[in-house]
Amino acid sequence: MPLQLPTGQVQPELQTWIEQTVRAFGILEDRLGKLENKKIVKPQLQADPQPSSLSYTVSTNTALNASDLGMTHYINCTSDSNLTLPVTYELGWIEVFNYGSSVLTIKNSGGTAIGSLMQYQYTRIIAFPNSSGVPAWPSKIIVFGSSGSVKLEGDLSFKSSSSGVILKDTAGTPHYWRVSTSAAGVLSTADLGTTDASDTSPS
Repeated sequence: MPLQLPTGQVQPELQTWIEQTVRAFGILEDRLGKLENKKIVKPQLQADPQPSSLSYTVSTNTALNASDLGMTHYINCTSDSNLTLPVTYELGWIEVFNYGSSVLTIKNSGGTAIGSLMQYQYTRIIAFPNSSGVPAWPSKIIVFGSSGSVKLEGDLSFKSSSSGVILKDTAGTPHYWRVSTSAAGVLSTADLGTTDASDTSPS
């Protein structure tokens, strides 16, 4: 209900104050009416973020889902089992760490084994487009051990004839030796001294 001016005689200052107050209430009433006509949209609740890792026990053959990608899986493999990867998307990835005492065999989405993890071994697998442009898992994986070991399921190739495998001998002051091959396929070693060539700074 709009405010009514009082009747009778009033002081000029009071009259001015009353008029200003009436105008202020009129503006407020108008704005409240506009707010009532507006549709207030409630903010959308954000979904819980997907966990970055999962930890669980595997004792039988297990197939993963697409929602399991993009995470690290800490698996307690208690009986030799297969872990089958889902159909992937380009650059889809998964990390698997087996801390169980049994062998965990990794298979691609087609059921073909691409590697296995013993206790305290882990791998990171990334999908890339195949020759047909379809995202696919690699045919072999690289396996890392918690002790610093690396196990290759595929070949290790050196593109440079001056490079090769470097081994450390058992002498009191150990030397490093590079193993390479001749054109006839004969293996030979070269003494690199007491410094591992792979630790040197680039020139």
